[in-house]
Amino acid sequence: MSQSRSRLNGCYIAAAMFCAFAIFGVVPATGQVARAWPSKPVHMILVFPAGGALDVITRPIDEKLSAMLGQPFIVDNRPGASGLIATEAAAHAPADGYTFLMASNTSFMAPRFLHKRLSYDPEGFEPVSLVCFLPNILVGNLSLPANNLTELIAYMKANPGKLTFGSPGTGSFGHLEGEMLKLAASVNIVHVPFKGLTDAIPALLGGHISLYFEPAVTGLARVTSGKVKAFGVTGARRLPLAPSIPTIAEQGFSGSDILPWMGEVAPGGTSKEITEKLGSALNQILVMPDIVAKLTSMGVEPRGGSAEEFAALIKSELPHYDRIFKAAGITPQ
Repeated sequence: MSQSRSRLNGCYIAAAMFCAFAIFGVVPATGQVARAWPSKPVHMILVFPAGGALDVITRPIDEKLSAMLGQPFIVDNRPGASGLIATEAAAHAPADGYTFLMASNTSFMAPRFLHKRLSYDPEGFEPVSLVCFLPNILVGNLSLPANNLTELIAYMKANPGKLTFGSPGTGSFGHLEGEMLKLAASVNIVHVPFKGLTDAIPALLGGHISLYFEPAVTGLARVTSGKVKAFGVTGARRLPLAPSIPTIAEQGFSGSDILPWMGEVAPGGTSKEITEKLGSALNQILVMPDIVAKLTSMGVEPRGGSAEEFAALIKSELPHYDRIFKAAGITPQ
């Protein structure tokens, strides 16, 4: 009996030792993942080309991340296909904490409405943090016979299908903002997609297109220099740097109060400890006085926040985009 009890006690002790090893051996090792990260350069995939609004915003933030975390954060521009190229590359990257996607709301969401089949799960990314909001300005060619949005809408109604609006591509925020305006004002204007801002703006200035929803990051300078007319700002508030430009919503056309945003996401399966470490660093950077000054000088609103808050924002906007895509007659191909 005593031998049986001894064997049983030995089994209990062995089991306890195994559990202790599992608890005290493995868990600290998991914690070491975040402490060791990053140990090599980190790639930040961007959905827009070099020199675009997101690129201009991302680079100073990545410089701060490099200094704070001790490894280079490299901007990897992958423009094209309404964000699909960049998003697909990020989705298929190893979930090792060395590839992230700096996404915008349309580039992140549009592919699921534009394509019947995707090579990745659009719900499979790990949110890290919202970075900022980027108001757009509805700008127009100087030859337009209107000086405010009310006059512009009246001209559109009197000349259905005559005016055009450009965008960086089908499904882009500029495209959807034009569709939202069409719905709100019950007007007919023709969408002209371009490869990007660098192609669309010369067309606008040259009179080949009538209108463009341009990010305030680049558009404010054109407005203040008198190269284009400004008809309104997207979002719920006027731009602090251009308080004389009213919002589109306050002029009686609701639906343009959802702002473009930028946010950081990681491939599905990336360690939560790593995403939390990156999110913490981003939130520290986004309140640094020099970064706040730089972003606000471009009309950008720094934000930050938790991964959970960012995930909730994405979820809340999906029904809105679904409605706009359907109303615009855009069907998955």
